[in-house]
Amino acid sequence: MAGVCPLWMQTLSFFIALHPDNESMKQPASIIFLLLMMTMAHFSCSSGACVDETVPSVKAVIFSSSTGKVVSCDSIIVTAPGVNGDTVLVKEKSVSNFIFTLDPSNTVSRMVFKFNNIKDTVTITYTTSPYFVSDVCGYTFCHSITGITSTDNIIDSIKLADKSVTTNVKSNLRLYY
Repeated sequence: MAGVCPLWMQTLSFFIALHPDNESMKQPASIIFLLLMMTMAHFSCSSGACVDETVPSVKAVIFSSSTGKVVSCDSIIVTAPGVNGDTVLVKEKSVSNFIFTLDPSNTVSRMVFKFNNIKDTVTITYTTSPYFVSDVCGYTFCHSITGITSTDNIIDSIKLADKSVTTNVKSNLRLYY
């Protein structure tokens, strides 16, 4: 029984040892005692609320195409087109980097990057795999970027700095404009 808290098993074993015959298990006091012990065992196995980061995020850093240095743009809006309208992922002013998420239920995310009121469409392809965060937080999904393309209205190029999209936010994309 991998993944079961040892205290749960000890509590159940202890209760069965105290009540070897099935007749005593039918008593309301016995049932209440068992439920109380199981509840206490359950809460003693977890450390409380999840404090770990559980959302894998892509970090994009903006560079000047002419100098190769990090620059700020006046404004950035990143939207993901959807059936029920666009979802705004990022809306920032005077930034040199920004963070957004990928859709864990797909292998392709298409987004519109609007730099200083000029739009480009960016398509990111990726694989998704489950990632165990902790007993309290459970699982999340991490991604591995397999490809990236964009139109070239304001973005000159996009370089992949790190293909791993995890809960440890680090620079994944280098956007040159």
